Amino acid sequence: MIYGMMAAAYGILIGVQSAFCAQITQAYGNWFSSVIVHLGGFLVLTPLFFTKWGRKQGSAPWYLYLGGTLGFVNVLFSNYGIVSLGITNSNALMFLGEIVFAAGLDSLGALGSRKRKITPMKWAAIAIVVAGVLAIPLLSGGNMAAFAFLAVAASLMRGVITVVFRQLNGQLGLRCGTGFSTYLNYVTGLAAAVLAFCLLGFPMEASFPAAEIPVWAYLCGVFGCCGIFLCNLASPRLSVLTMSLVGFLCQTGTGMVFDLLWGRLSVPTVVGCAIVTVGMVVNLLAESKESR
Repeated sequence: MIYGMMAAAYGILIGVQSAFCAQITQAYGNWFSSVIVHLGGFLVLTPLFFTKWGRKQGSAPWYLYLGGTLGFVNVLFSNYGIVSLGITNSNALMFLGEIVFAAGLDSLGALGSRKRKITPMKWAAIAIVVAGVLAIPLLSGGNMAAFAFLAVAASLMRGVITVVFRQLNGQLGLRCGTGFSTYLNYVTGLAAAVLAFCLLGFPMEASFPAAEIPVWAYLCGVFGCCGIFLCNLASPRLSVLTMSLVGFLCQTGTGMVFDLLWGRLSVPTVVGCAIVTVGMVVNLLAESKESR
């Protein structure tokens, strides 16, 4: 029961992080927002680095240390997609990109994944998710142009990067410890965010602090960091199906709440997201069946 609650809290915290990041992005722009996200996680995890949990416990190939830089790119795509499309729509596209790319990765056995064929059940899951994503603009009046191309591409790439990011961090965690992997993710992500911010000439669309941004929105990185910590605690003690499904549903539900508060939630979005949820369940059942 307690670990199921942790999985639910993980999904909620990631959803809250996305919403607060979107607020900061709208005020300051994407580059400063990415610095805030990684800085929050870095500050929370730094004290833990000096404990046994955060110390390096082995060695790993150099490329496994690049997970944090991908996390930085993922934050940029996430902020852009959410600001343009809303949290719910962007998340639906992200899950589509994640399922399709993960299936392709498994079929090749790349990045440390076990080589597996794409089963008919997997194809069915992909088809359902595609139908759900397409239902949103079609039910909105058939105006596909309403989904800006760059925002759609950014949201799809979130899913692709999430899969690669998860594989790299997972492999690093196995070799050097979960705590070290989590901390290094924020160290390299923050370094990449600060470097990009400096090289671009400190681009900010508003002076700091912006009056319209609530203080708690700056804690977006802390929310995400705490969510990842709970995920690391709960995932070894729950089935993959339970962990993924609870996290997905809570993240999606949190996104819908914020979209409703911001006046961006529509009936087509709810219907499309419900179809995507069915596809996600089918995909998770397929993965559970394969693991057995």
